[in-house]
Amino acid sequence: MYIFGGTNGGEKYNNDLHVFNLNGMYCSAVKSLGELPSPRAYHRAAAVGRKVLIFGGQRTLYKHSKKGPIWYNDLHSFDVDTLTWEKIETQGTPPPPCGAGSFTVYNQNQVLFFGGGQWKKYVRFPELIEYYNDVYNLDTVTWTWRKVETKGTPPSPRGGHYAVVVGNSLLVTGGYITLGIKWPTFSDSFLLNLETFEWVKSHSIPQGVGNHQMVIDGNELYLLGGIDFDSNTLISSCKASFREVIVRASENH
Repeated sequence: MYIFGGTNGGEKYNNDLHVFNLNGMYCSAVKSLGELPSPRAYHRAAAVGRKVLIFGGQRTLYKHSKKGPIWYNDLHSFDVDTLTWEKIETQGTPPPPCGAGSFTVYNQNQVLFFGGGQWKKYVRFPELIEYYNDVYNLDTVTWTWRKVETKGTPPSPRGGHYAVVVGNSLLVTGGYITLGIKWPTFSDSFLLNLETFEWVKSHSIPQGVGNHQMVIDGNELYLLGGIDFDSNTLISSCKASFREVIVRASENH
């Protein structure tokens, strides 16, 4: 498992690359080649074949800077065989510079980006914060972005959600928005049909959560951790079956 970048919550932003060995359960730094992405946090990563893609993110140069943070919508590729970085020059219509969206692989060579947001200066001013609920598709053969025209009622604009492919649909769960010093979280879930690109509301998760993780194990979806309304770390977990997700979505259609 590769880990790139991040922040200590202050002025320190990293562009280091580490690999976590799942067999030996240890982490080590990677000496890579090529042009590294600039230091950042709130970026997103996706594995396509033997490459790791890094998209977007944010960096604040100076704490409380009136210039506000820098937001990115650039794309970088890391080859796990040659340990080489490459900045990808894309075509088409990319997502706006933002962070905290979801970046999910489907159909081998396609990646979907949903949501995300950016704030211009200080998070205590809600009018300077903008979140999105648009869907963008990246073709990793031609490196072309396109904005997807969807049907149905989409999730409300948000960041910090998690998205995973379930059957022929993209399942989006939770997330948050920023209102001053508050970070209200969502407990709703939505399915985007990847053939018709129609949104359908699915079952809710047990409580509002953002910055959580979801994994698939056989027929089960597992959700772990994240942030609640008061920005406390959650230690609970839950699971749902594929059948529950699909049936509940059908009932709401």
